[in-house]
Amino acid sequence: MEIQEEAIVTMQASYVAMREKGRETNQRRAPNPGFRGGRQNSFEGLQQTHFSATVGQLESMIRLAEGGARLWLSDRVTREDAEEASRLINSALKTTATNRHTGQIDVDLLFSGTTAERRREITDMSSMVLNALRDGTLSHTELS
Repeated sequence: MEIQEEAIVTMQASYVAMREKGRETNQRRAPNPGFRGGRQNSFEGLQQTHFSATVGQLESMIRLAEGGARLWLSDRVTREDAEEASRLINSALKTTATNRHTGQIDVDLLFSGTTAERRREITDMSSMVLNALRDGTLSHTELS
């Protein structure tokens, strides 16, 4: 199946827009700056970025555009096919991957069932407990 240049440009622009829309970088502080456990997510000042689109969504957009062309019995993907595929992908992401607290699309919600923010909270809490166990301020019996 031939994909016309206009369709390629449309899908590229849509994919880049989805990635840019979901990009958010947060400065994070480790719960215990003295922790030297080697886990990357425990270091102070780590930049964390998540995106609202993956290569899988781009591949799906291409397949949807090709399917749209086939519906019209065409052997060419047009700009209109690409626009409709983009609309469908965006609609599906809004429906299934919108973080109800932030209103932002969070692909982590699709893949893990939890938001990136919640996963960071769990990781931070785990690091705090491990640090307290390592430095002796918390004992195993106190966790029970």
